[in-house]
Amino acid sequence: MVKKLFKYEINYYLRTLLLIFPITVMLGIGTLVLSPLRNLDSPLASLYYLSMGPLFLGIAVSVIAPIAINVIRFYKNMYSNEGYLTFSLPVSNHAHLLTKILTGAIFEVLGIIIAIITVLIAFASIKEFWIGIANFFTQIYEAIASINGVHIIFYLLEIIILLVISLVSSPLIYYTCVSLGQLGKKNRVVLAVLIYYGFTIAVQIISSFGMVIISILGMNGFFDPLSNFIYLHPYASVHIGLILSIIFSAGVSCLLYFANYKLMTNKLNLE
Repeated sequence: MVKKLFKYEINYYLRTLLLIFPITVMLGIGTLVLSPLRNLDSPLASLYYLSMGPLFLGIAVSVIAPIAINVIRFYKNMYSNEGYLTFSLPVSNHAHLLTKILTGAIFEVLGIIIAIITVLIAFASIKEFWIGIANFFTQIYEAIASINGVHIIFYLLEIIILLVISLVSSPLIYYTCVSLGQLGKKNRVVLAVLIYYGFTIAVQIISSFGMVIISILGMNGFFDPLSNFIYLHPYASVHIGLILSIIFSAGVSCLLYFANYKLMTNKLNLE
């Protein structure tokens, strides 16, 4: 049953993205076709620059659409009238959550890949573009070459783990807002949006307050031992920073996951 559920999730995404992704790539091809016009001293050159608007709009849509579909799918499938059918299926709430998170993550990555491919196609004939990419990767290679190989392996592993957790935590934030919003009796979508913006504002306030505290403590020498440790052990400091980020992100993701699970299980309030 879980395989069928996963199949339904994929089909839901494909119904929309099979239209958006090819259009985005075609916009990149169109910009490539018009690229010889950019150096002309005539009004025709404006056609190339006009193509940039639809191109970047298509790229933005390709990246944002999977996220939007993920949130809309979660709301409609779990808390709208469809919810009566969804929760009658012989599938646990864990399976519902995991399939939605996994499917959303797959298509978010696919959207980013499509955006990158489109950019590479659109600017394939521009020499300066490829020189810039070559310089970028050269700098990365030089930075990597100066680091011990063992550290590089663990850095890459830690970064990959952090990225995977980020892909999971991102939809969980939206899911939590939707799940909390459905507790209301009216205007549940509006309430979910207000909760999201309230959460965003709260995070910004806490972050700003934290930066002020850190600045004050720093001016009073509170972080001098930490600065000395980082100076003496730069490689270990990066590992510690990445591992702490992984632990924090994983902790937040677990908290959001089980909050959604509890709301879906004990506080279900369908339309």
